[in-house]
Amino acid sequence: MKQKEKNYQFQSGLAELIPAFLDEKHRLGYKYEREYFELMNLDRFSLDYDCKNCLPEELVLAWTKQQPHQSATTARSKINIARELAKFMSRNGFEAYLYPECMTPKQTHEHTPYIFTHEEIQRLFTTLDQMRPVVESPKKHIIFPLLFRLLYCCGLRISEALNLKVSDVDANNGVLMIRDAKAYTDRLIPMDDSLTERCMWYKQNILLTALPEQYFFPSTDGLSYHVFTIRLAFRNLLWKSGISYGGRLVGPRLHDIRHTFAVHSLQKAVTAGKDAQEVIPLLAVYLGHKTYKGTNRYLHLTAEMFPEILEQMETACGRLIPESAGAKND
Repeated sequence: MKQKEKNYQFQSGLAELIPAFLDEKHRLGYKYEREYFELMNLDRFSLDYDCKNCLPEELVLAWTKQQPHQSATTARSKINIARELAKFMSRNGFEAYLYPECMTPKQTHEHTPYIFTHEEIQRLFTTLDQMRPVVESPKKHIIFPLLFRLLYCCGLRISEALNLKVSDVDANNGVLMIRDAKAYTDRLIPMDDSLTERCMWYKQNILLTALPEQYFFPSTDGLSYHVFTIRLAFRNLLWKSGISYGGRLVGPRLHDIRHTFAVHSLQKAVTAGKDAQEVIPLLAVYLGHKTYKGTNRYLHLTAEMFPEILEQMETACGRLIPESAGAKND
């Protein structure tokens, strides 16, 4: 979270309660970064309401009302935050309206991951390597090619890549340290020789004077890039690479690079004659999954994407292939 965002001053009638609510969530181990921005929006929205140390029904219903341009996911997110804040206030003796859980919009679809072909991945990297320096961000043409290679070659979540510090990238031994990831755990990720060499060059030429605690991929102000900036860059990257974007519900999405890494890794392993039942646990650890359930979904996607190895997949791990191919944002 950037410094100017950390210094945001809550100004509504909830100005004293929202920071206390955030403190409690942080003490319990929740990052609450995306929720922080929603609470900033709620604070601004609340300026037009009489809500001194209270959360009135009128305010909650107005703020959580789903707008035509909003998805059900966004609406659910706002409702969940309002409910959590209301529970916190009630526990501490303040009057607060608890939005009924039964009124929360239901999720109407499950995104099917877009799996890039090997040729499309090559086109993406060709486009990235052709980036030119720009005055407003003179190092972006060097940062972005390496950032997207880490996403694909290591299957990182975008948040994990953007949160990397200089000390987390061991270019001498070819290892990444992923700290405090989605499941609030750390893990080590080995890199191949080519990616390790790129990281070594990057540290020696771009981060030569950087301190260990500074971001490995710094924006122009030295802080981390915002995920929305990377998503916008990804959309432009798709367009310049001649890859169609089918819309919000179709993709490709930035997170699909991680899905593609998993599918391509399984395809490579099975083609090499490895037992998928042995590969799945390793891939689960590499991806940072708490269970094998999320990783198993990629077996079906791999069989669909590469029908020529379907027989090998069925022979090696047919009983593991799930019946549906839906993969969540894990």
